[in-house]
Amino acid sequence: MQRLWTLVSLLALLNLTAALQFCRVEAKRTDLCFAVASYKNQTTKAKDASLHFSARFEGRNGWAAFGIGSKMAGALIFVMYPGDQDGDITTSVRSTPGHFPPMVIMTSEVPDIHVTRTWVDPNGAHNALFTCYNCESWTSSDLDVDSEKQSWIWSSNFMQNTRSDDPELMLNMHTDRGVAVLNMESSYKKHAEEAVVAQVSEPRITVNEAKKKKHHKHKTFGLVSIHGFLLTVSFMSLSGGILAIRSGMTNSFKMHWLVQSVAGLAIVLGCLMGIWLSISHGGHFSTFHQIIGLAILPGMIAQGLLGYWHHVNYVKLGRRTAISNYHVWIGRAILAVGNINVGL
Repeated sequence: MQRLWTLVSLLALLNLTAALQFCRVEAKRTDLCFAVASYKNQTTKAKDASLHFSARFEGRNGWAAFGIGSKMAGALIFVMYPGDQDGDITTSVRSTPGHFPPMVIMTSEVPDIHVTRTWVDPNGAHNALFTCYNCESWTSSDLDVDSEKQSWIWSSNFMQNTRSDDPELMLNMHTDRGVAVLNMESSYKKHAEEAVVAQVSEPRITVNEAKKKKHHKHKTFGLVSIHGFLLTVSFMSLSGGILAIRSGMTNSFKMHWLVQSVAGLAIVLGCLMGIWLSISHGGHFSTFHQIIGLAILPGMIAQGLLGYWHHVNYVKLGRRTAISNYHVWIGRAILAVGNINVGL
């Protein structure tokens, strides 16, 4: 019976010409939806948008946001979180120059945005209804109400203790995020005969999402595979270089610097490939693997310079110096952390 009701609701929703919404529902983490309906204002001749934002906050903690564009930088971001008292909702319109917490927009260049209504429904969902007049005038990110593939970013945090009436509350880092691509043309009304109001509908599912291109699997020797293979082999080789210098063989030093130099250059190349891959996939550096990789890159370069400095001092003085100890211990740290990062 439940499946039948869900199917009937879905068919009814699909039949609404203005039905356009995105939902992300994940138990105890993320439960948000936003619906969009746009129309041509017959008075101003501009294209206005009605936006309905709905989110559930477990224990009245957390925040939710969605914005225009495919990335945080320059996006026009609508933020919502629980207010100080039960039933209160705080909203704000923000932006950010990069992957940083968005701040309330203080310039006059922002479109005229009205919060027409806020409410908490019987199911506990917090709701806010925005009207964005001449929304396409925001130039820092692209909005095209005629587009069949319009990008919207969304994000949420389910842990921060918000419960504030301050619209400029500093937001903690998101715990979930993503990009939705919607068919804006499906909800645009050029000649609206009555008020156009967006409405999030049940069931909380995405409707009129843009058609997705087929994703191609990474080739066996694609850039991601090369990145992983290069760093795995290189960090394994570093251990061989250490064994060489400890072996006591007549050519142990030559083997040591040769193996470590080749492996070190390969690690630097692998790290640069990782940075390029991160930038090409949205420019986010938020995972432990990425952060550790960023730390290894300068560490590896410094380790090579320390090794050369140690060699010069040893030839000149005939003994180890403090630089020698730095070279040994930094090398051990890079080797340990690098091998851990390969497995992440």
